[in-house]
Amino acid sequence: MKRFGLFLLILVCFGVVQPANAFEIQPAIIDVETDPGARSQINIKLRNDEAEPVTYYVTVEKFIPYGDHGQQFFLGINDTDGLPEWTYVDAPSVTLRPNESINFPVSLRIPAGAAAGLHTAAVFFSPAPNGADGSGVSSAPRIGALLFVTVKGSITKKVSLQSFQVNKDVFELLPADFSIRLRNEGNGVSVPEGEIRIKNAFGSNVATLAINPEAKRILPDSIRALSVAWDEHPFAFGPYTATLVLEQTDVAETSVRFYVWPWRTMLWIAGGLIALIIGYFVLKRIIIRRATA
Repeated sequence: MKRFGLFLLILVCFGVVQPANAFEIQPAIIDVETDPGARSQINIKLRNDEAEPVTYYVTVEKFIPYGDHGQQFFLGINDTDGLPEWTYVDAPSVTLRPNESINFPVSLRIPAGAAAGLHTAAVFFSPAPNGADGSGVSSAPRIGALLFVTVKGSITKKVSLQSFQVNKDVFELLPADFSIRLRNEGNGVSVPEGEIRIKNAFGSNVATLAINPEAKRILPDSIRALSVAWDEHPFAFGPYTATLVLEQTDVAETSVRFYVWPWRTMLWIAGGLIALIIGYFVLKRIIIRRATA
């Protein structure tokens, strides 16, 4: 491990967390599919929003999955094995005038013997050298474009279900929160698809919820947690069954059971009914007394 603590940078849900600074890049995520031995070029748009010229330093870092919410763990500039070794830039830095933007070229040279599957790295830009000499990491802000390069060949897509749970067995009120954990056991990126179908005690479908509307990714040999909330129902009451239906997994369906008992609402309704009944009999007795008086 090469000073992992110094190079830890978490970018949640495969989106780049951009600090408050005066430069930006586009796009934040770049997908490339290529053949072994192929060469290609991608362009990253870099813009200087400062009122003065700024020199931006470029580094390429490999990353691996970290945690189960789509974070990345960056391995530093000294770990060049794989995609960083195949990624080339024309110069280690570039200077932009105020409000100037350029398309910064990045070349990919995939070796003929590259393993099929997904390879990942990030191209970072920073207004400081950012530890390019290996002596440390600068505190200056930096922004990275994530590279997801799939080398064609024998691509295996296999996703396994690790767990499907609801956060409670008994709810007084909605929402009911479901958690799904999926593992990518293949060598390519996976975007899980499926839905949760919720049925009441009579077997009627009351809701269908997409599990991954934001198209979150799972990298090879990693686990991704997905959260789904059911909060739209005018009056949920009684037992319910939630069935998870997945595509491209080893488990077609699995279910959890839970209950919704809105006891406070029920007490108010019961109290109102009792008050109406008492009021009815009191009113009836008054009417009878007046009629016989």
